[in-house]
Amino acid sequence: MGLTIEKVGYQGTVLPVLAASYILSFAEKKLHKYIPEILDNLLTPLLTVMITGFVTFTVVGGIMRTAGDMLTNSFVWMHDTLGIVGGMALGFLYSPLTMTGMHHSLLPVDIQMVAAGGSFLLAIASCNNVAQGGATLCAMLRTKDKKLKSVAATSGVICSPLTGKAILMSEVPDDTFAAEVLGKGMAVILSEGKVVAPCHGEISTLFDTKHAIGITTKDGVELLIHVGVNTVELNGKYYEAHVAQGDQVKPGQVLLTFDIQKIQEAGYSVSTPVIIANTDDYINVEGLKNGEIHCMEPLIKLEES
Repeated sequence: MGLTIEKVGYQGTVLPVLAASYILSFAEKKLHKYIPEILDNLLTPLLTVMITGFVTFTVVGGIMRTAGDMLTNSFVWMHDTLGIVGGMALGFLYSPLTMTGMHHSLLPVDIQMVAAGGSFLLAIASCNNVAQGGATLCAMLRTKDKKLKSVAATSGVICSPLTGKAILMSEVPDDTFAAEVLGKGMAVILSEGKVVAPCHGEISTLFDTKHAIGITTKDGVELLIHVGVNTVELNGKYYEAHVAQGDQVKPGQVLLTFDIQKIQEAGYSVSTPVIIANTDDYINVEGLKNGEIHCMEPLIKLEES
């Protein structure tokens, strides 16, 4: 009786890839120990790939694909069958996962759901992020412990000053921004021609060309919003400022307006970095959302040491 291997696709699933990466690393380390040094460069890569490929496609790949399907199906079942109770259960489980960093393990599940037609995990994650932001705000306002108040005040969410599609900074078509030389943060591919204040603060920088603006929040966050890539070359054309340097601003206040279509027609990208210029003051600067985002929705999470 011959060995039978089911023909399946691995698109839309990540767990088999993660398992294969671990097997590849494990096999390579073991082979380095047993293969003579004179043959190491020749045989180790070859045998590592052969062993990993065989084990992955005959055993591990199928197991991990099935595990991913089961996990995804359990989430979908809770959502579809239990309705609001299932959503509450998932939300209840998501919060402790976030506190331990284990929420990142749900990314493969999310990808698998998207591949199958759509995912509701982003909605749960968004609710979780807003709830945590509200909890830190409540702690800041209610506690009498100065240390706890300080921690709560600096564990906030910077809201988006822009409407469009949120992307990672590494996706901005500019080496300086993509490498986060000016600081960490997120970027937004614009769909609306305005920048609003994401929080209370002071206009600390306003370029003469009006393509970029800096805000220092009341909590000391130094925020830089750079509208488009290389748009300094427009010398202020298609931009209008509604504030001046030194102005005090409040959440939602319009700071800049601009003509997206004309900027694009002039040959410039409207990918707009939202940068935490004093990144070194924080132990963690984390993006909260990818995809469609509107003004005043949570965009960046900051944690101070």
